[in-house]
Amino acid sequence: MGEPTPIQKERPLRSPMRGSLAFLAALLLVLQGCAAIPPPEPADSVEQRFDRAMAAEDYRSALALLDGLDPERFIHLLDQRDAIEAAADEASAVALATGEQLVRAGYLGLALRILEGARSRLPDDALLEDRIETLSAIQAAEMETLEIEYLRLEANHLLRQRQVINTMSRLARDPNELPWQPEQMDEKAANIADRLDTRASRHDDPAVRLSLLRLAEALAPCETRRQALALLHTPPTVDAAADTPDDLRRVTAELRRALQWDDLPGAQRICREPAWASTGDPTLEALCSGFEQRRTAWLEEVLEEGRRLYATGQIEAAIEHWRQGQQLAPEHTGLEAALERAGRVQERLESLRERLTTETNLEALREALSEPLPEALPEPLPESPPEAPPEPD
Repeated sequence: MGEPTPIQKERPLRSPMRGSLAFLAALLLVLQGCAAIPPPEPADSVEQRFDRAMAAEDYRSALALLDGLDPERFIHLLDQRDAIEAAADEASAVALATGEQLVRAGYLGLALRILEGARSRLPDDALLEDRIETLSAIQAAEMETLEIEYLRLEANHLLRQRQVINTMSRLARDPNELPWQPEQMDEKAANIADRLDTRASRHDDPAVRLSLLRLAEALAPCETRRQALALLHTPPTVDAAADTPDDLRRVTAELRRALQWDDLPGAQRICREPAWASTGDPTLEALCSGFEQRRTAWLEEVLEEGRRLYATGQIEAAIEHWRQGQQLAPEHTGLEAALERAGRVQERLESLRERLTTETNLEALREALSEPLPEALPEPLPESPPEAPPEPD
């Protein structure tokens, strides 16, 4: 065989070149998007995902899976769309009914958890979304109210503790005998006062801000807080003598201010005035309805605080607390009964104190009378002899 010809030399080089060109052409098609569509997913994999979604009652995922299927290849799955949508509607109705039952029973948080879980598994539902939004707003408002109430309880408890510690400090021989040191209580009071200030700054109701700032000032007096209290506390003036439209607007504005400044007596003077009770004005009626709710809540708070004072032996403080409530509501039977009971107890205590004072005085007298007589008594003075009768003549 002689030397290979030039054509024979080039043949081994052309085959690799042609393969490289074919590979580059295919890669170019992929990059341009011509070959970017993935091969169809096997039918068994789609059906497995569909079955898992249906087993978990995840109708949202099942319907989303059907939206991307080829109608010709998956007609047996697409035919189930109507049944899935009906099952989703039924599940939404069940979730809403269960949530309402829990809300009526007082388990609002559990109701929200069930409704939010249903929302994650069901298609978009306007009724479900609206109920979740409404309950979330109620839950946030009630949590805010309860957190404020908890802060008030903490503050009142600390004020009572401080009062007891101050009394104990006058009796203790050594500061270490006290369960709390005054410095520690002052630090805790400042912390709670700061939290009350934060809550007051975030609250929209001026009446709530006023009450929180007053409590914070009682815990930790502060010049800045006193200035804020001075700006908030402005007693309104009330004059409901006329019944013209201008007077009605004026009285409505005064009632609104009275409620804002937590002036319950002033608001009561307007709402209980016969001239304004029969106007039929919806704004005035709504404001008076809000006043009645706030008045009821305040009276219950006064009654409960008086009971707490009474239970701790502070009967005079409890009576004073209940009398403040009775000034606003003389017809309140609970306050009247509490005052009568406390008055009887106070009378018995006064009688007991007087008896103890009398018995103490009698005991002192008995001790004085029971002292032994001296050993040597003074001898009695000799009596003068009687005069002799005169002799007869």
